[in-house]
Amino acid sequence: YNAKSYFKLKEIISDVENFLLLFNSYNKYDLCRYWQKLEEKSFDPVIEYNKAVESFEMHYHPSSEDLFRITVQISRFLKEFADFETYYTPRFRHPEILGNLSELDEIGLLGEFSNL
Repeated sequence: YNAKSYFKLKEIISDVENFLLLFNSYNKYDLCRYWQKLEEKSFDPVIEYNKAVESFEMHYHPSSEDLFRITVQISRFLKEFADFETYYTPRFRHPEILGNLSELDEIGLLGEFSNL
């Protein structure tokens, strides 16, 4: 991070094993700050973690339960990361939900949003 070697930083923090070590109550703020800096350089955490999980699964063949746990942890991080916005945050990160209640009910999302 301090060396401004952003590609290397992206490689390190998007690695599944490193992510699992970094995503804890002590380091997750730093992880968010790293991704904010990487967003400025056009790196997208969703794309990078998607590639990382595919590579991890291909190399280590984790059980379905382990893959589920990894996916949940990455999803938790992405949900928390979405709360941090900067000038460089892509517009699609927080899209407006268009439509009325009946349309949301027709496609089954009204209940989901009500539960949130």
